[in-house]
Amino acid sequence: DGKFKGSLKATNVRIEGEVDGEVSATGGLASFGPKSVCKGHITYGRLTIAEGADVEASMKKLAA
Repeated sequence: DGKFKGSLKATNVRIEGEVDGEVSATGGLASFGPKSVCKGHITYGRLTIAEGADVEASMKKLAA
């Protein structure tokens, strides 16, 4: 339930709070929990968005 503003880059990313900026899951999974809020840009290999998540972002899938 934390808040983050900026660029986040990791192998796998799980968001449960709020993110405003760039999220990059370089190794595969970007996951957004049911109470998460995301605004910005998401780069991912695999993506899960739980029911209730508020995701308003541009998205780009990484090449396999």
